[in-house]
Amino acid sequence: MGFNCVRLTWPTYLATNATLASLPFRWSLERLDMRESVAGVRVNNPALLDLPLIDVFREVVSALASNGIMVILDNQMTTPGWCCSRTDGNGFFGDKYFDPDEWLKGLSAMATMFNNTKNVVGMSLRNELRGPNQNVSLWYSVAAEMDLDWAIWALQGSYYIREGILAYDESYGLLTWDWCTARNPSFIKRINSLQSPFQGPGLPNSREPYNVIFHPQTGLCVLAKSSKSLELGPCHESNAWNYTSAYELVVKSTGQCLQAKYVGGNAKLGTDCSKPNSKWQLISNSRMHVSAELTKNGTRVCLDAGPDGAITTNQCKCLIIDPTCNPESQWFKVILSSRDTPDGSSILQLPSVGPWPPTSLSY
Repeated sequence: MGFNCVRLTWPTYLATNATLASLPFRWSLERLDMRESVAGVRVNNPALLDLPLIDVFREVVSALASNGIMVILDNQMTTPGWCCSRTDGNGFFGDKYFDPDEWLKGLSAMATMFNNTKNVVGMSLRNELRGPNQNVSLWYSVAAEMDLDWAIWALQGSYYIREGILAYDESYGLLTWDWCTARNPSFIKRINSLQSPFQGPGLPNSREPYNVIFHPQTGLCVLAKSSKSLELGPCHESNAWNYTSAYELVVKSTGQCLQAKYVGGNAKLGTDCSKPNSKWQLISNSRMHVSAELTKNGTRVCLDAGPDGAITTNQCKCLIIDPTCNPESQWFKVILSSRDTPDGSSILQLPSVGPWPPTSLSY
């Protein structure tokens, strides 16, 4: 399927509580009456069955390494169990099971344990802060956002046990219940563009990074093939955009910038980038609404992707919490890339080379 990294979860007590860490894998299953799971491990991974839990965790990391899979160590809970609820006592500093000192001790122990393990590339500090004691400002004084990547929440099609239910089906899982096939093959196609890096190892170090405008709902990027219309298309055909400090989205080497003309109209390119309709801000809590003000009346509009892939400017939707509103057509992410564009430069055809070609969109 093209994935190269796994978020591998662990409870703090696995690193700080010797009794839990030394519990044989077999016993941890049998005490939950998971006889079928014991039989499955005996058939498929017999060497693991009587190992302590901490050693089983190490073996999983090692098996992932042997298959070229990177690992992010993910601290979900302090106590072993399903994550999460607002009342599980694991949500934030001061909760029954969230002692900051023990949490830091666990993080340090796991970091030390896997310090020389090359396929362990990172650690998420705590999953889903929640509950009555949560304090966002306090948390961000401990951790700051440094980078962004893309992930699928659940690979697993089912669980040994979840919330007391054996063989629980994970409806959000990428795999089917039996882990044999993709639950939704069309979704794999949608994330195809993200399975090759936009930046990093294997890409040209000499190339100056540029921006692409990614549309998560479709897995496509915004292409400007004429000045009068923009459309979604494969990200490997994307223009090289420059998102400036003045909030302009400029197609590199052309001097042309993205403009909004009117509500419901096609997004266009133009050369006058000084007016409000060329100043694109990232608004809403998601920062994925790309928005500008119309020059004539100051109406704020957002980029929108139509069913045919055409990029239009419509009134912004779902800017406040509304469970009945779906913002996905208006969600775009401006991201950095150093991939090669098709001919090493902008793919935009300028007027000097002849008439504009007809545009089409293929999925």
